[in-house]
Amino acid sequence: MSELSLLKKELFGDATTAISDIKFYPGENSQASIEEIAGYTRAALADIRSGTARDIDLSF
Repeated sequence: MSELSLLKKELFGDATTAISDIKFYPGENSQASIEEIAGYTRAALADIRSGTARDIDLSF
């Protein structure tokens, strides 16, 4: 199963936890494939769920 298919299933599959609206900004590397973006997104979600993600300082 492709990374994109797995991400779709993870984000939208379960009606009780499904995300209804999400947008992705490709950043400065417009050469990234949709599969790469989906893979990195899935990895980030896994880090968040496992508690190993780090906070990002959004203050200016």
